[in-house]
Amino acid sequence: MATKQPVPAGKGNLPAKAHDYSNYEGQGFEGQTRDDLSIPFINILQPLSPQLENIPNAKPGQLFNTVTLELYPKGVLFVPAATQHVYVEWVPRDQGGGMVGIHAVNSDVVQAAKRDGEFGRYKTAAGNDLTETFYMPGVVCDEAGNPVTMAMLAFTSTKIKVYKQINTRLNTFMLERPGGKGKVRPPLFAHLLRITGSALIKGSKGSYYNLAITSAGASLAESLLAPTDARFLAAKECQELFAQGVLQGNYGDAAQEEDAGEGNY
Repeated sequence: MATKQPVPAGKGNLPAKAHDYSNYEGQGFEGQTRDDLSIPFINILQPLSPQLENIPNAKPGQLFNTVTLELYPKGVLFVPAATQHVYVEWVPRDQGGGMVGIHAVNSDVVQAAKRDGEFGRYKTAAGNDLTETFYMPGVVCDEAGNPVTMAMLAFTSTKIKVYKQINTRLNTFMLERPGGKGKVRPPLFAHLLRITGSALIKGSKGSYYNLAITSAGASLAESLLAPTDARFLAAKECQELFAQGVLQGNYGDAAQEEDAGEGNY
């Protein structure tokens, strides 16, 4: 299946005059599946995150790209493209750690774990951990208004509250239709958000940082992207690839390490 990926549009990534590839559109990507594409996570550094030793000038509370290890000291502009509610199966860290798989909320594995386990602390029959997770793929943008890269946010543990708060705001936001004929809910990928690290939070098991997500502008209405905006179009394509099952996050130890740094406070 041929797929088109959004072309990064930051400085130095596009020629001054775009070439016409109409006769060759999508060629070379035939037959690709979800195994061919993965995108990084945008995570937050915790006081005990191992990446602090590997990323120059890294500080707790900063956001970073799990693949490039790029730091975002001032946070990122982000256009959400889709959401997914799942349970992720992990080998316990004291047994080596590592991701086993992703299970739908209504799967037999999850239902059995919920039936037999303690609330919020679910185990599979094999003894692996099941972590409730909300994924949000989307597009990271620069301050100049260009889409830069597709990326994924993962919300577990204390981050789930942050996810539900922003998702509720976006889900319930309505605009007047042209001509005053009722209201319309903009698509998820019409919203430009700003994501930063929170102030240090003191929990019962230690101190940690959380994600802070707001509209990029003074309000949701002032942060909406036009359907012709490059950021809107890039996020729409991200949504389509995710819905097709072609696009997946760069899952693995980095995601588990982030959760380990946060803990269940």
